[in-house]
Amino acid sequence: MEKTAWGGSEQECGVRDRRNFQVGRNSFKAKRDKPLVKLKQLLTKEVVSWALFDFANSAYSILVISLVFSVFFTKHIMEGSRYADLMWGFALSTGLLLGALAAPAIGAIADYARKRKPLFVFFSLVAIAGTASLYFTGPGTVALAIILFIITNFAYELALVLYDSFLVLIVGSQYAGRISGLGWGLGYLGGITAAVLLAPLYRGDYPGRESLFMLTFPLTALFFLVFAMPAFLNLHEKGDKLRARIPFLIGHGFHRALHTLKHVKHYANIFKFLIGYYLVTNGLFTLISFTGIFAVRTLGLSLNDVLILFLIIHAVGLPATIYAGHLADKIGHKKVLLASIVGWVVATVWMAYITAPWMFYVLAVIGGLVLGTTQAVGRAFLSHLVPIENSAELFGFNGLASKVAATIGPLVFGAISAVTANQRMAVLSLVLFFVASFLVLLTVKERRTLPIREVLHDEAAAQ
Repeated sequence: MEKTAWGGSEQECGVRDRRNFQVGRNSFKAKRDKPLVKLKQLLTKEVVSWALFDFANSAYSILVISLVFSVFFTKHIMEGSRYADLMWGFALSTGLLLGALAAPAIGAIADYARKRKPLFVFFSLVAIAGTASLYFTGPGTVALAIILFIITNFAYELALVLYDSFLVLIVGSQYAGRISGLGWGLGYLGGITAAVLLAPLYRGDYPGRESLFMLTFPLTALFFLVFAMPAFLNLHEKGDKLRARIPFLIGHGFHRALHTLKHVKHYANIFKFLIGYYLVTNGLFTLISFTGIFAVRTLGLSLNDVLILFLIIHAVGLPATIYAGHLADKIGHKKVLLASIVGWVVATVWMAYITAPWMFYVLAVIGGLVLGTTQAVGRAFLSHLVPIENSAELFGFNGLASKVAATIGPLVFGAISAVTANQRMAVLSLVLFFVASFLVLLTVKERRTLPIREVLHDEAAAQ
């Protein structure tokens, strides 16, 4: 009988995988029947370590992507060039798209070879090293800055995909909402903490303070590393690791991803979720990306006002996201996710008709209530739907959908704004994304999909 890369015969491997999934399916059903326990009872060392990674990586998303490096790149590295926004958009989109295209295959490798943790640690360390290396950029170093940022963001996106896929392994589906919400809440706290701690370095003007300003990036990397260490040390992956050459694993990763697409009908429920989540991500990412620009250009607010908006969103989002995760475990992920999308419709319409500064702060409160909720509950909902044996691969497809959305939504907004010369019309257009997302997600069933191997085995046995 032919041996497989698993170290056993195809028949033996099929029986083993079938038995393992049957145990997982039974335990999943049993967990759903148990009453919810208190959050503190779920806080094992592994769970806390997992959640702390959200706290850690928020330093990168806030200080590199949102606040500091993006402004530094357009204002100083590009030296005020008219193409500054274009080049920043190119660097950001390229890193996102490369990460998105690689995510399904990397996820398949992680599932197949039981290499989820080493890949997670590797890509995290590349992102951390890349963040520190931004210290060496400066006025005129356009090519160097773009290359370093693309590599850093590429690694960061893949680390997040692998990180998200750990959720179902460490806590199971019944409590995924609460733990995902805890992670997002800690992410808000981490973002605020890093931004406040390093503010003395980046708040002043760059000229004359170059050395202090540039220290922002290695210190952001240090913050990321310190609080990521618990995850590196305490996250564990069950099962025997497969020993295979890297070219084989890469080829197999892409083969598995294509195999999943070939059986898209079997994964129809999951792909309906991915389409719905793609649509909502289009809307929320675009809204977030253009809120500051809208505030300054259309409403005439200052950057200090935008900073206050940012702090309100995070202050409201921290408790709201944690509570939303608890509520999702109690009444269902789908209900809470759909409710958050309704909140996005309200926020979008409100933003389009803002006429006074106080209305902008109301928008910040609404945004804080739904921003983390949508993403935390969406992550938990997907962990509830995917087969455990290829969770990383399917989270990779989710990463692909989300990152493609992150590049398309802003283009739609920009095109409408350019054609109509009216940012309010562009904001209103985003309502269509949220409504379409609501309608698609309404059709998603709250049940875990069987692995395709299980279904094919049953069909063969029935013949």
